[in-house]
Amino acid sequence: MTKEPTDKLLPLSLAQYCKEKKLPVVYLEKIWGLKNALQKGVACIEQPYTRMDGTVGAPRFRFANRKLSPPQSGNQIFLYGQKQLLSQTQDVILVEGESDTQTLHFCGYNVLGIPGTSMWETCLKNDPNIAEFLAFKTVYVIQEPQSAAERAKHLDSPARMIAKIKQTLVASTVIPVKLWEFAPKDEEGHPVYKDVSGLFTYHGRFSKFDSALEIAIKAAGRAVEKSPRQIQFVLASSVEMEITRWLWYEHIPVGDLTVFAGMPQKGKSTAAIDVVARLTTGRDFPGSFKQIDACEVAILASEDNPKTTTVPRLVAAQADIAKVLIIKGSEDGTQEWEIALDQDLERLRTFLDEHPAIKLIVMDPVTSYIGDVDPNKPKEVRPFLNKLKQFAEEMHVSLLLIMHLSKNPDVSALHRVGGAATWIEVPRSVWFFDVKQQDDETAPPVYVMVNGKLNIVADERKRSLEYTFAGVEVDIKGVMQSMGTIQWGGESDVTLEQQYNRKDKPGPTPVKTEAAQTWLQQYLAAGPRLSADVFGDGHANGHKKDTLYEAKNRLGVEAVHMGRSWAWKLPEPSSGS
Repeated sequence: MTKEPTDKLLPLSLAQYCKEKKLPVVYLEKIWGLKNALQKGVACIEQPYTRMDGTVGAPRFRFANRKLSPPQSGNQIFLYGQKQLLSQTQDVILVEGESDTQTLHFCGYNVLGIPGTSMWETCLKNDPNIAEFLAFKTVYVIQEPQSAAERAKHLDSPARMIAKIKQTLVASTVIPVKLWEFAPKDEEGHPVYKDVSGLFTYHGRFSKFDSALEIAIKAAGRAVEKSPRQIQFVLASSVEMEITRWLWYEHIPVGDLTVFAGMPQKGKSTAAIDVVARLTTGRDFPGSFKQIDACEVAILASEDNPKTTTVPRLVAAQADIAKVLIIKGSEDGTQEWEIALDQDLERLRTFLDEHPAIKLIVMDPVTSYIGDVDPNKPKEVRPFLNKLKQFAEEMHVSLLLIMHLSKNPDVSALHRVGGAATWIEVPRSVWFFDVKQQDDETAPPVYVMVNGKLNIVADERKRSLEYTFAGVEVDIKGVMQSMGTIQWGGESDVTLEQQYNRKDKPGPTPVKTEAAQTWLQQYLAAGPRLSADVFGDGHANGHKKDTLYEAKNRLGVEAVHMGRSWAWKLPEPSSGS
């Protein structure tokens, strides 16, 4: 078999490159401008370089076995990824090569790429402003190990690159990070990955990649004595104030996170549908005039079938369904994938770039779309939500997160959201949906949307809203079906503490619950009964509403529609009974 000459260029396509690096094609095309090209008669990928000020430098052409720059372009070579910097934060990662830069950016890191180990001084010479940008920052340099050829010649280009970076960035804290020292070993004792791209493709999951990278960075940071840091400040007089903008005045801010939280069947999702309907049609919101003209809205709803639930609900709420985009998720048009925002935020960014009329994204529930993030661990939830918050601000879009409450009544309502208090600490606006506490337990239920957090509005303006449910008939293929909608009432003085303070109202005792359970089972034995009758007759027999609800849950009693009203019925006996 004839051996290929080492200097022969081997072809590479963008599709092949994406498969190898496990990065989406649309991400590399839209964010990085990669495209298929032809150089020296061989298929390759063109990778453009752009400075922070927008000036374009020499591209690099990636083949399967080599990377080349255009002839006589030495004065146009500089650090890769300046245009794509996420923010000018205190920490920046430097890494060798374009693919590692793309991978780190895809995973939400602030990163710049060095074209090669010998190119650092050339990059700074051609672009001296970059040294000023990196001054007084902590610069983590992902250092690759020597190659076998370098070890044989007693050379260490990566170590020399680190030394040059430290010499030129005298005002920065430079920390070398050796990923391979923390990598698992293969059967021969060699690390299974040596660089960022290898780490990413090895794990294939964002959270595992993120954890491994953080371990290496923290270990490297502890091993280095940091240089003196300077306190950064800005004069308040130089800060240009901005007006808070709202989708729903004093309820849902623009460019931030809002949470709708509550137990099942309390109306948080139905209220979100009402919000969507008002935004897509430009209708006013309860208690306020519209803040924006009719716009588009995107929905992620994992627990509802679009055909039988989401779209019929939208129609019942009188939404303009031509302005509602129900996000599913498809990588290449053939392979379906579940959206995981810890990995897919850049895909969502591209989606919004293509649909700029979208002003709100509803995530119902958000915990279905967090990927590998553990919703009960604040150390994982906080950075995830901070990335979502930054994303919302940059894209000028509001994110409405629908969340369930835990069933633990011994903690405050705020700490029952999602399993970690961070879920309500990071968002700017938090609202709870529940049955309003009423003295007359036989009265029809009234619900209340209670403010839990709105730290940009004075306390006296944080008003709760009452609401009820109403069924609206929707024609689905010639059959009329009743879909629940929100009917907003007036403002309420009830506060979160009043609504969820159970200390002076202990829950039903086991004896009372068991008695209610026995009565309810006998009462429903003859067939379904209207819920209003259940509460009225139950009250006459000494059973309070809370106790009846507890008995209902224990028996597995179902709530069903009877005409325009709700009824309770016993569950069907299992086939094995």
